[in-house]
Amino acid sequence: MCFGWYNLDEYTPCQPTCGDSTQQRLVACVEEGTQGDKRQFSAVANKFCLNPMPKMLKVCISSAECPALWGIGSWEKCSVSCNGGLQRRWLGCQKVLPDGNLVNVSDTECADIPRQRSIRVCNSFPCQKPRIKEPVKKFFQLTHSMAINIFTGSHAYVLPATVLTVRCLTRGIDRSSIRWFRNGKPLVPFTDLRVNYSRNSLHRIKVQTPSTPNQSENYTCRCNTIYNNVSRTLESTVVLHLISLIDILRETAHRESYLLGTVTSPYANVTDPADKRPRRAYYVSSQWSSCTASTCKRYGRQTRNVSCEIITTNYFEELPAGVCKRGRLKRPEVKRKCRMDCFKWITYEWGKCHPMSCIRDNMSTQRRRIVCYDSMSHSITRRRNCDNLSLPPSLERKCSTPLCRANWVTATSWKKCHGQCGSYGVQTRSLWCLWEKTGLPAKNNCYNKLRPLVKRTCKMPRCKHGGTNQ
Repeated sequence: MCFGWYNLDEYTPCQPTCGDSTQQRLVACVEEGTQGDKRQFSAVANKFCLNPMPKMLKVCISSAECPALWGIGSWEKCSVSCNGGLQRRWLGCQKVLPDGNLVNVSDTECADIPRQRSIRVCNSFPCQKPRIKEPVKKFFQLTHSMAINIFTGSHAYVLPATVLTVRCLTRGIDRSSIRWFRNGKPLVPFTDLRVNYSRNSLHRIKVQTPSTPNQSENYTCRCNTIYNNVSRTLESTVVLHLISLIDILRETAHRESYLLGTVTSPYANVTDPADKRPRRAYYVSSQWSSCTASTCKRYGRQTRNVSCEIITTNYFEELPAGVCKRGRLKRPEVKRKCRMDCFKWITYEWGKCHPMSCIRDNMSTQRRRIVCYDSMSHSITRRRNCDNLSLPPSLERKCSTPLCRANWVTATSWKKCHGQCGSYGVQTRSLWCLWEKTGLPAKNNCYNKLRPLVKRTCKMPRCKHGGTNQ
């Protein structure tokens, strides 16, 4: 086999009539062979040709000068970010010399060529109105194990003795003009043990909440700005509410399925303002209010709260409704038509704390009676008319009474002595744990009380033939 480079065609002719240009040709690595008296060439990969590859391009130089043309540079940055500014770019007459160099020449040489623009208007849209952004409406802390970022314009429900960062998010505002206030009084850096911030980061402050629950504090960021030649003062406030464990239990009650991860509701993928991480936002609905109908068979209205929320095991946030709307979530109804049912459950007073229902010492249960009531006829009706209604929350509850006391009671007398004649045997008897007042079984309520003997030794009668029975 013989491999070599082969020129597939000749160099192309020089194209322009002035200045430099290039000529090109096709070169391939081929395998040379014969078939009979004829030579044959087959193209192969370039790696088989060991000799240097011949040139495929070459420069061809014309002795004629090219005519002048307008040279155009790139547009510079706009002079302003909004409300209309100017952009400039370089524009000059240029031509290519016979040696290929590009030179600037007098603009008169380009006089016959249409001149491009060197200045244009840019960013003609109106400037955004300076504002303080309020990305969260409500923040509720659930655990201490987290770094907390909250924002002005919201209500934040946080645990006592928590260190958190309060942020004032501004747009189109000089941050150096921001001033902070607590409960209406100015904050001065390094003068408050519970607040820390510096002149280099005026848009955020670190706050340690008091150690006592059921208190609240207001933190306000205030700044000065000019818009349309008018001076304005903007401000935004976060209200800190100190919460307890009871508050957490109440708020998490109807969010339990979200916290457990068992919820199947649609969600939107959003960026959490607290830490800029991607999270899911849901529409969360409260329970429907009572029907406003004044009498049965008439229609009224029910309402409920629907909020767009991010829910985590450490906190939940209520976001502006537009966040879920932009995520294409369908908002649940917040009001509906309703009709008061003519039937309802009526509960009576709690019955006596009776010893017949003892459950342990000094404790029994009491019950209350319920009936189905017809509001139209103002009378008690059949229970089945209320079958579609939920029962009252509790029909039985624990109560305290000294009449409940459990004791050991001998169920039988000592049984006959059992053993060998002329020696000692064993007697047994049965015990019951009973309620003292009623004599009803008290199950295991005697386990911590002194238990009478259920077994004792006894003397067997003499053997009939004298001596001891062998």
